[in-house]
Amino acid sequence: MDAATAVKQSTYDSSYTSSNQNYTRIKYTTNLSTEMFIASIGEQARQIGQDKSLYASVMIAQAVIESDSGNSGLAKAPYNNLFGIKGAYQGNSVTMSTQEDNGKGNLYTIDSAFRAYETQEESLKDYADLLRSDMGHYYNAWKENAATYQDAAKALQGTYATSTIYADTICAVIEAYDLTRYDEPLDFEITGKDADGKDLTMDDYAQLQANAVSYLGTPYVWGGTTPDGFDCSGFVQYLYKQTFGIDLPRTTYTQQNEGVEVSFKDLQMGDLLFFVSGGSTEHVAMYLGDGFYIHAPEPGDSIKITDMESFTPTFAKRIIKTKAVEDEAAAEKAADEKVAKAAHAKKDSKAADEKTEKAADEKAADDAAADEEAAKAEEAEA
Repeated sequence: MDAATAVKQSTYDSSYTSSNQNYTRIKYTTNLSTEMFIASIGEQARQIGQDKSLYASVMIAQAVIESDSGNSGLAKAPYNNLFGIKGAYQGNSVTMSTQEDNGKGNLYTIDSAFRAYETQEESLKDYADLLRSDMGHYYNAWKENAATYQDAAKALQGTYATSTIYADTICAVIEAYDLTRYDEPLDFEITGKDADGKDLTMDDYAQLQANAVSYLGTPYVWGGTTPDGFDCSGFVQYLYKQTFGIDLPRTTYTQQNEGVEVSFKDLQMGDLLFFVSGGSTEHVAMYLGDGFYIHAPEPGDSIKITDMESFTPTFAKRIIKTKAVEDEAAAEKAADEKVAKAAHAKKDSKAADEKTEKAADEKAADDAAADEEAAKAEEAEA
C-alpha cells in the first residue's frame, strides 16, 4: 500500500466516475468467518473436485466442520490441516487431543497424531488423494458412485468420521452456504500463455487462489516485494509473476493501467481491486470470491482477507483474459447445425436429381410406348 489511510473507508474518493460505487455482498448466513474461509478455498476445491471427480460442496463443508472454518489450532499455520486427517504427511505430524464418537452418540477424548502441511493447498489435495485412494474406503463418495452430494455425505458417515450425525451436518452446511455452486465448472476459461509459452489452464487459475492465501499473515513491509514482506502492489505483482509468469508494473499507480475495467457484479477471482483517495489511486487488492478480497493493508498489519462491504474498492481491472464457455459451446452447436443443414441440402438436392431423372425416364418410356403404338397403327393401315 502507498498510504496507510488508503484503506480507511472515509478517505475513498466518492467523486470517482464509476458504476461500481455501490456494492452489496451476498450473505448466506450471519457467520462472516465461515463465508470468508469458504472464499479462501472455494476455487481450489472446485478445480480439485473437477480433476478428481469429487463433490467440491462436500469437500468445502467437511473443511468447515473439521477445521472450525479454518480457526482450529490444527487448521492454522504451521499445521494447515483442514480435514483432521490423522497420520503423517511427508514425515510431518503433530499430536493433539481430539474427541471421537463411540458410534452411539457418546464422545470420548484421545490423543492422536495428525498430518501437518506446509500450506492449505497441500491439505486440500491430500484430502482428495485420500478419498480417491486405491484402498477404496470412500468409493461410494466418488461422483461416479454417488448421484447427489447427499449420497456422498452418507458414504462418509461411519467411514471418514464416527459421528452419527456427520452426513446431516455436512448437508446442513452445504445448504446454508449454497455450496453446490462449486460442484459445477466455471462458465468461463482463461486464455493466454505463461512465461514458457504454455497455454494457461483452469488449474493455473485455481493455483492463483492457493498461492494468495498461502501468504496470509505475512507482514506488511513498505516497498516489500518478497515473501519476507509485501506492500499492496508488491503482493499482487508477486502473485501474478509466481502463478502466470506475468510481469505487472511495480506500483499501484501504474498497475491500474493494466487489463480491462470490469463491473463489480461481474467480478471473478483474481481481478484487481483499486482504491482511490484524494483523486489518486493508492491501494490495490486481489478479489477472492463471494465479496472478499486479499491484500497487504498497511504498516503494522499483515496480509489478510477483507469483506468488500467493510472497505469498498473504487474500481476493478481484469488482468487475465477469459472467454465464456457457452460461447465456445454455441460455436460448436452452430458449426454442427451448419454441417447438418449442408447435409440436409445435399440430401434434398440428391432427391430432386433422382426425381428429375425418374421423370425423364418415365417420359422416355411414355414416348417409346407412343412411338410403338403409332408404328402398330401404320402397319394396320398398310
